Amino acid sequence: MQWRHGRKLGAARNIGLRLNAYGSHVEMPINGVNGYRYLASGAFDWQASEKLSFKIDAEHHRRATDEPGGITLPAAINGLITLPAIPDPHNRYAPVNAPYRTWVTNALGRVDYSLGGTWSVRAEA
Repeated sequence: MQWRHGRKLGAARNIGLRLNAYGSHVEMPINGVNGYRYLASGAFDWQASEKLSFKIDAEHHRRATDEPGGITLPAAINGLITLPAIPDPHNRYAPVNAPYRTWVTNALGRVDYSLGGTWSVRAEA
């Protein structure tokens, strides 16, 4: 599922607003490994004057699935590792309910000021 909305606001249409949202069910080719993910983001722009503008962007992303697990190689004998047979890619090697959770939130603010000609000053945080 996905949703987007953007508008220019104000009498001079000098304010911009954008919102995005996304969500989905995650299916893996590994038996019993699935979950969900979503993203929400927004942006706000304001052209305060011909020379001065403000911008703010923020986003949050989250993913929740189960850990598929991994296979370790056997110990080396006389400096050689005997590779095991190639495992079935659909097999799950982690315990049931082994969670894999990730999330991140980012925010950025920016101010631009035109000094004239091709010169400008920018501050970001």
